[in-house]
Amino acid sequence: MTDPSTRQDITDGRLKWRSRRGMLELELALRPFVEQRLEDLSAEDRQCFARLLEHEDWDIFEWLQGRGQVPDPDLSGIVAAIRAAHGSL
Repeated sequence: MTDPSTRQDITDGRLKWRSRRGMLELELALRPFVEQRLEDLSAEDRQCFARLLEHEDWDIFEWLQGRGQVPDPDLSGIVAAIRAAHGSL
């Protein structure tokens, strides 16, 4: 049986890895959120964050800057949390 804490670490590791992006500006925007908030996210918020990371870099970056509307209302909360962790984008 897998230790739940180990399983959590794997999930954290995967999300941290997936938050590394090809667009430096986006990676720098995601880094404070990942470092400050990732460990405290609920399972639902982790799923939202994972789903957010499935989108194209430019789309995510635009949403974080408030230039575009997030098409999935479920992702709006995680976008707001990332913006709050970063400060000003």
